[in-house]
Amino acid sequence: MKYNKLKFLVIFGVISVLLPSYVYSHGWGGYEQGAKAHGMGNAFTGLADDPTAVFYNPAGIVQADGTRLSVGFAVPTISGDYRSNGTSGNPGVNPGDKAGLETQSFFEPNLYLTSKINDRLSIGVGEYTIFGLGFKWPDSFEGRYSPGGKNGKLETMTLNPVAAYRVTDKLSVATGARIERADITLENFVFLAPGVDDVRSEISGDDFGLGWNAALLYRFSNRHCRK
Repeated sequence: MKYNKLKFLVIFGVISVLLPSYVYSHGWGGYEQGAKAHGMGNAFTGLADDPTAVFYNPAGIVQADGTRLSVGFAVPTISGDYRSNGTSGNPGVNPGDKAGLETQSFFEPNLYLTSKINDRLSIGVGEYTIFGLGFKWPDSFEGRYSPGGKNGKLETMTLNPVAAYRVTDKLSVATGARIERADITLENFVFLAPGVDDVRSEISGDDFGLGWNAALLYRFSNRHCRK
């Protein structure tokens, strides 16, 4: 019985290591909020030892002495091509027809500021953009009749003040408020009848939202965390 349990655990462990994990698309998300974190493949949550910890793990700002500032930006570029298989039934679309996205670049800034009040309390604030991209297809694009299928644009801004407290030498906790702003525009064509020009449709809106976040950082040993 003990041998069977051990065998099961070994097989389960090997499968867990070898099987690839699920890959989820970020969609329009931009998570390049710090050069150091990005260089680490965003495996920064358990380290969180510079001002960008406001985004990745605000409990880590207790590790930063004095007042520190981080400013950065990302410039994603969108481009691509589409080839039709001709099965949509949309007028004027034949199998093999190509459509290309208009190449666009977007500016996504971030700013983080942290300050150590005393040995246990630190505060910080972050201003950053997570979602800020868009696309533009030509008028002949096969998906032009779908909602938002012609052009789209999404702009967001997050303001995130946080406070972190060192509970023990190994444990720190944090909480913060999030002020979110979003602005979106979606355009598409509407088919009326053969021989009649398409009608352009647009949906747009903007709004503010409030939220909160909480975090903790626990140092298991000095061999794995910053001293």
